[in-house]
Amino acid sequence: MTTPPSGTGAIAGAPPGAIPPLDPTATALFAACETSWDDEQRHDKFVKYCSASGLLATAARQYRQRLEQHPDDLVATKMQQRIVTMASFLLTTHQPPPQPLTRSRWFLVLVGVAAIAGLLAALLYGR
Repeated sequence: MTTPPSGTGAIAGAPPGAIPPLDPTATALFAACETSWDDEQRHDKFVKYCSASGLLATAARQYRQRLEQHPDDLVATKMQQRIVTMASFLLTTHQPPPQPLTRSRWFLVLVGVAAIAGLLAALLYGR
């Protein structure tokens, strides 16, 4: 496996184009984050925009690159964790609740059979 040239934003072993580049708006938002790194609102705005635009992987790459240069950066670590949480939430499938047992066809068949059995029992033993 080869290592990509530094500064290209490519990931070793990843197919070309696996993580899309930042669009112009996201680039501007991240540049604003870099000018005032400790401003949490700027980071929130950037991550929210990336989430809405389907660029969470790209946002994670930006913070990962920052962590490679500054391993003790608490802001980058916090935002990286937030992005992982957001991506995990997006990946969970929201399944509708299961249909109640009383709505199933088999329950209706069982009630019908019980009613017929009760009627037959009443006719045969009702004398």
